[in-house]
Amino acid sequence: MYVALKISGVRFAGLIAIFVGLTDLIPLIGATIGAIVAITAAAFHSVPALIVIVIFFAAYQQLENQMTLPKRPGPRRRPS
Repeated sequence: MYVALKISGVRFAGLIAIFVGLTDLIPLIGATIGAIVAITAAAFHSVPALIVIVIFFAAYQQLENQMTLPKRPGPRRRPS
């Protein structure tokens, strides 16, 4: 997060990254709250920064959800 914010030129990148990391500890809505803060800060900086941060957080959310959420239980299908 810090690297994406810093490369985009967003002011207070370190502080925002720490806030995002802390809010990410809140189950279900924490990452979204942190993303809203980072996206708002990027929007005040510039439109290209906004686009980069939105893409980064979308990819981050997808990766985090794939790695941390449990798989759906149930019978497994075997290929025929």
